Parts: sequence; C-alpha cells; structure tokens
Amino acid sequence: KLIIPQNLSAIHRYPQKPDDIIPLKFWLYPIPVAIIVFYLIRAFLKDKKTEVFSILFFTVNIILVLQLASVQNFLLSEHYAYIPAIGLSILMVYFYFKLIEKNIKLKPVLNTFWVIYIGFLTIFTFFRNDVWQNSLTLWDDVQKQYPEVIVAHYNRGNYNQELGDKAAAEGNQEKAVEYYQEAITDYTEAIELHSTNIGALSNRGITKAKIGNAQGAVVDFNKVIEIDSTYGNIFSNKGNALVMLNKYDSAIICYTKALELKPEFEDAYFNRGIAYNSIGKFN
Repeated sequence: KLIIPQNLSAIHRYPQKPDDIIPLKFWLYPIPVAIIVFYLIRAFLKDKKTEVFSILFFTVNIILVLQLASVQNFLLSEHYAYIPAIGLSILMVYFYFKLIEKNIKLKPVLNTFWVIYIGFLTIFTFFRNDVWQNSLTLWDDVQKQYPEVIVAHYNRGNYNQELGDKAAAEGNQEKAVEYYQEAITDYTEAIELHSTNIGALSNRGITKAKIGNAQGAVVDFNKVIEIDSTYGNIFSNKGNALVMLNKYDSAIICYTKALELKPEFEDAYFNRGIAYNSIGKFN
C-alpha cells in the first residue's frame, strides 16, 4: 500500500472472522519475509550500510506499532506506516542511484518513471485528503469498507456527540438533538457488534440523558455496572440520570459509590451536594 496505494482505509480489520479459515494468500506472506531477512543478513555481511539501515529502520519502526496483541477488532492503522516509510524511501532512492551508476543510459527512462509515479501519488493524495477532513468523513470511509469494525462506529458516535454539545452551547437545541440521535445510532451499532462494549454503552447512556431519555440512560448505565462494577464514572453518570427522574435518594447512593471508587471525583461531590439540597439535607 506504500508503493501502490489502493483499497486504502484508516484502519483494516483482521482478514477473517473468529473460527473462519485464514485466506490462502496470508499463508504465503512468510515467503517474502524470509527473502527480506536473507537479503538483510547478506547485506550486513557485505557491509552494505545503506541497505541494512533502510531495512532495519522500516522493520524496527513497524514492529513498534504492530497490532499483534490487539484488544481491538482491527489489524492495523495505515498512519502507523508513515515513519517506517522513510526507510523504504531511502532504499528506493539508493537503488535508483545504483542503477544509474551501472548504466547511465537508464537515467532518462528512470527519471520519466519517477515523474509519472510521483505525479500519480500527488494526485491520489489530493483526492484522498477528502476522507481526512474530519472524524465524520474518516469513520464514514472506514464503515463503508469494514462495517464490522467497532471502533469506527464508536468514534463516529463520539464525534456526533461533540457536534451536539457544540450546537447546544450555541443555543441550537434542535440541531443538537439531531446530532445526539446520530450518536445514539452509532453507539447502538457498536453495541450490536460487541454487546459488552463499556465505552459505547456508557456514552450511549450519557447521550440519551442529553435528549431527556433518563430512563433509557439508567438502563445503559446498569448494563455497564453488570459488566464492570469498578467503573467509577458510571455511578456518577447514573446518579445524574436518577436526579433527572427526581430519584434523589437513589442518586445519592450512586454518587457515594462513585466516591468510594474514586475519592477525588469532584463532579460526584458537587452533584451529590445538589441532590442533598434537593431533598432538604442542607448540612
């Protein structure tokens, strides 16, 4: 994809679903890897410093970002290849000069090739930039190619929620609700793909509360608590939703639980104080 950029996506999913057979081409990939390792050893023994440096620069930098033990349901992120690509670029330029040294007549042909190739990359980059305008265009592009990648739905939901917050701050409540509804849809899609996704459940609950659906928010927060009862913020969020339902005693219990898990949680203290005030416990 560095040399011939096609089928690009900010992130790529694993090549198969759990329990599926890995496609044949992936079993063949160790062959070019073995060839590169052999070439690297040979270059090292012959003291070809530029070749050794270029290959190791790429290898070391790509190893640092490989998703070999990923907790996400995607394999790689394309932008992780930006820095490693420097090593590949040095190698390409190195071989360009080596070819010219051996046969100067190749120079016009190679120069023509490079002009066309770099022109192609420039044009392709120009159009590809449209995808990277903002988080919405980026995750929309990922969703089109890999609708089963959870993080795309989750991050799109976060962006829509941010847009809703911005619209609400500007006083445009109607537009804010539109964005919040979009965010809820995105979080729901993430949850459908992974029913125990705490982040999506929590954020969907927060967003439901923002459109006045406090009961729906409590349902989501309760689900998070079932999955992980040590998640401190969720008790504070549930308390906020219970306050909206005028269930102040239950809200106070939630805020207190949040503070047991997170003693320096300022919002929980503040909101518990408001809840005490609402039921006349001024002290």
